[in-house]
Amino acid sequence: MFAWFVAGSLVVGAPTLKDKSGDVDLYGEWYSSEVDLKTGAPLYRFRFNKDGTWQVFRDGKEFKGGFRIDPTASPAEIDLNSPPDPRVPLVLGIYQFEGDRLAISEAEPGKPRPTKFRGPDTGGSLRYMYRAKAKD
Repeated sequence: MFAWFVAGSLVVGAPTLKDKSGDVDLYGEWYSSEVDLKTGAPLYRFRFNKDGTWQVFRDGKEFKGGFRIDPTASPAEIDLNSPPDPRVPLVLGIYQFEGDRLAISEAEPGKPRPTKFRGPDTGGSLRYMYRAKAKD
């Protein structure tokens, strides 16, 4: 359950992918589009780091993992929880930018990568995030 929360928090390359870190638009901090109903504040904050690690901040706690991207795939692919923590299941996803929004569709751990963002049978859950700060 904990592993799914951490992996599922990101909306988000398979081990065989080449690490293609040229998609610098992904790097930096993002706020979730989901908000606390009492305060109106984003429920969590994400940070995608240039070293291939990500962090999720929620309820005063920090969760960490790794990611790989393939921005040349169509749609662009993201693999979450690739090393550094092999105890957390690999989550396959796709992502795209929509203005200042980042959309990530992610599969449940162990399921195939989604192939589209919207519509019936997408194969994943869709999350939106908004850029929190200017890129580093």
